[in-house]
Amino acid sequence: RQAGVAAAVALVVGAGGGYAFGSAGGSEPPTAMGGEGGWMAAPFPQDATTLEAPRSSVALEVAQTSYPMWGVRMVFSGEGLGTGAGVGTVWALDAAAGFDEAVAVRVADALGVPGEPRLSDGTWTVGPDDGSGPVVVLQGDDLGTVNFYDPTQDPWVCELVSTGEPFRGEAEPAEGAGELYPMSACEERDLGPAPGAEEARDRVVSLLGDLGLDEADLDVDVEVGATEAWTYVTVHRLVGGERSGLTWSASLTGSGVHSLYGTAAPVVDLGEYDLISPAQAVERMNDPRFGAGSAAPFAMMRSADEPLSLESSPMPTAEPAPVPERPRPTAPAPGSSIGWPVQQVTLTAATLRATVHHQPDGAALLVPSYELTGADGSMWTVLAVADTHLDLVSP
Repeated sequence: RQAGVAAAVALVVGAGGGYAFGSAGGSEPPTAMGGEGGWMAAPFPQDATTLEAPRSSVALEVAQTSYPMWGVRMVFSGEGLGTGAGVGTVWALDAAAGFDEAVAVRVADALGVPGEPRLSDGTWTVGPDDGSGPVVVLQGDDLGTVNFYDPTQDPWVCELVSTGEPFRGEAEPAEGAGELYPMSACEERDLGPAPGAEEARDRVVSLLGDLGLDEADLDVDVEVGATEAWTYVTVHRLVGGERSGLTWSASLTGSGVHSLYGTAAPVVDLGEYDLISPAQAVERMNDPRFGAGSAAPFAMMRSADEPLSLESSPMPTAEPAPVPERPRPTAPAPGSSIGWPVQQVTLTAATLRATVHHQPDGAALLVPSYELTGADGSMWTVLAVADTHLDLVSP
């Protein structure tokens, strides 16, 4: 089958760490992929540091200014930005407290996953790891990442079948591999309609309450799939009353919770830190230690009035137009200027947000950062903490 997958748009910048803004959804889940002794639940986000996406849709077109790492030189200037500095709170994620057998057991109990917890390869696991039943995995990373996947709640079920053809993976079958090449056959089953937005929200919030999260510290977004088979819930953890960049994501079908992904590490208040002003943030963007020299692509944003679409991108129906041949460059005349294009970006707005920063020792922090908007609609993020609180010594 061809799974309909909505565009997963990520906005990423590395101002002293891998910060990301993004969200993903789809009318159907991507095809589950797996092999002998393993599985992969496609609805799980790829990075636990995924932060909130603005509530508008994001275009697939990427501005030329979004590629500073790929040969585009940038110069930033500010227009109408404030010069007042202030203070902001920094938080740490207690990874040690988040990675514990008791945490894995609590998550498994809340989700009804049977089995004894087992520690292997730096993860706690409850349930089978071969895709035959529901499983909870607690990763030993800096965020205490939790993965839950239940294949019995998936409208699409895949089984390994024999094609009756000779093994094609190697010149000779490996010992114990058998004589036939296994292929995955998938078929759709009717699990009934997924819960509506309000029911899905209440179910996920209740589930997170069982994990020790207070509803007052949660901000919930619900996306109803293009088909009635799926509903998606994204829960933003609030820190200091604001979205922190830490999220829980769940997919629900007609028979229950299909997947859940989030961060279990508790947040520890490290106190207030001095911040730079928005105008100084522009200066930082021109500093290779902070700015465009360490940035990765950002997508351009559409109008805030344009709703987020969960529909699949249409497949092209015609052959692409041929690419015209470019004329061969000729040797420049002696004394000619050397091409050195520089992109000018004027930053006109700044919003203070918390972003996830990964320390050199592997610890994770929530640090104040400025989200800067350019006059051309481009967006950039730079650390807002003052130099006096930064260890700028090379590791």
